[in-house]
Amino acid sequence: MAGSGPSDFLREIGTDDMRGAFLESWISFVSGHFRKDHVILADGSGLPGGIHAPYT
Repeated sequence: MAGSGPSDFLREIGTDDMRGAFLESWISFVSGHFRKDHVILADGSGLPGGIHAPYT
């Protein structure tokens, strides 16, 4: 990987479908491991697809 940012990591994963599957799994993992009275805020503006990603 050329950089250490999340967009570089997601770009290395491969296709849009693979990135989407990773993000769905990651969100499921994170939401399942934190207390339900907390809110998770993710800024997707620096990710591939930016504000057009389905989770932002």
